Amino acid sequence: MATLARPVQWLIDFFTGGANEGDRRVTPDAALSYAPIWYAVNKICNNIGQLPLNFYRRTEDGKERASDDDRHMLVHHKPNQYQTSCIFKSQIMSHCLLWGNGRAYIHRVGRRIAELIPILPDRTITVLIEGEKYHLTKPAAHDRLNLFESMSSEAGLRDVVILSDYEVVHIPGFGYDGIEGLSLLQIAARSFNAGISGDKRYNTQASKGFAAKFMIEAPSGMFRNEQDAKKFLTDFNEYHAGPQNSDKVGLIREGMKLQTMSMSNQDAQFLESRRYQRQEAALWFMLETILGDGSSEAYRSFEQKNMAYLTNCLMTWIV
Repeated sequence: MATLARPVQWLIDFFTGGANEGDRRVTPDAALSYAPIWYAVNKICNNIGQLPLNFYRRTEDGKERASDDDRHMLVHHKPNQYQTSCIFKSQIMSHCLLWGNGRAYIHRVGRRIAELIPILPDRTITVLIEGEKYHLTKPAAHDRLNLFESMSSEAGLRDVVILSDYEVVHIPGFGYDGIEGLSLLQIAARSFNAGISGDKRYNTQASKGFAAKFMIEAPSGMFRNEQDAKKFLTDFNEYHAGPQNSDKVGLIREGMKLQTMSMSNQDAQFLESRRYQRQEAALWFMLETILGDGSSEAYRSFEQKNMAYLTNCLMTWIV
């Protein structure tokens, strides 16, 4: 029974306006369809993927590269049977960026590590049980937020694979519990949805709207015949449109007027809002500059720009 302390959901929606689209969770495909996020994720993942990852052993004089060790072959050349080291690192990095956690299963044969198999983050959680860290994952596609609910029943628990931390390489992103990183797709949902909605609005306006640079105003009653009006516009565009006609002088007669269509204040604010959303997307990925945005931080040289990118964005993941 509904009370003031526990009202029914329809009553809450009535007073709050229902679920806000900006608060909805963002799917990976929707996030990557937004150009600034695609650029940021690809840039960081590919840069991390290209970096060499070597395996060393300690010696009396310091350390040396253990090129003859099987583990060096895994991290430097081929972590598993179907991926190169570059692709493997890029994939794990994408998991870290979007879901806040990169995980790989350590497949051991005896005492030897045979493979590192990526674990998909959208169906995996990391928990602390009696002081021990475990990773719970569903082999089949499953909603991560409902994973705890499925574990509450015996039927749901049968489908969950429980891995000890000893069996998993876990690279958590920023988080406040020290166990699991926070998912950017959830934390930044409102910001990402604002940018994606702006793209949708622009696409709708471009596909349905009319955006001409000039309008010709004819005197009243001049073109009563629609065919005459179409022929005039066709002849006018044929003579004046295109880069090859850019230097031609135009002439309109019979009291016609040529009006230039200027950008409205609303359109100008919309463009400014899209520019801000691009900058905001860069902030989520710790990028101080993003492609196509000339109003971001300026650097005296390309080297300084790359150093800022290395120090403020990549270094945390590299370490």
